[in-house]
Amino acid sequence: MAGISDEDIQKVRDASDVVTVIGERVPVKQRGRDFWCCCPLHQEKTPSFKIAPSTQLWHCFGCGEGGDVFSFIMKTEDLSFPEAVRRLARAEGILADPVYTGKALAGFFQRPARRD
Repeated sequence: MAGISDEDIQKVRDASDVVTVIGERVPVKQRGRDFWCCCPLHQEKTPSFKIAPSTQLWHCFGCGEGGDVFSFIMKTEDLSFPEAVRRLARAEGILADPVYTGKALAGFFQRPARRD
């Protein structure tokens, strides 16, 4: 998908809080500065999934997976990177931003027409 600039990706990243996004899937509890929960990527009984709001990163000490808000969406929803950016942009209401009305991004946020 052409037309995704680093600036556009950063706007979506800045608008998407990793604790909130993960908290929509599983209950999270704050312990000190970080948040913890059971990993949504595998079955476990005790929380081993750490979310660091200061860095906007997550890591599971049980399965070893980790990353940022985009990688979390990609892994939990089986999406590509551009699809994850699009999903988060829609969820955060970034599509209403006048910056996203240009031709380059207009095609990015639309689904391709179906051909029968």
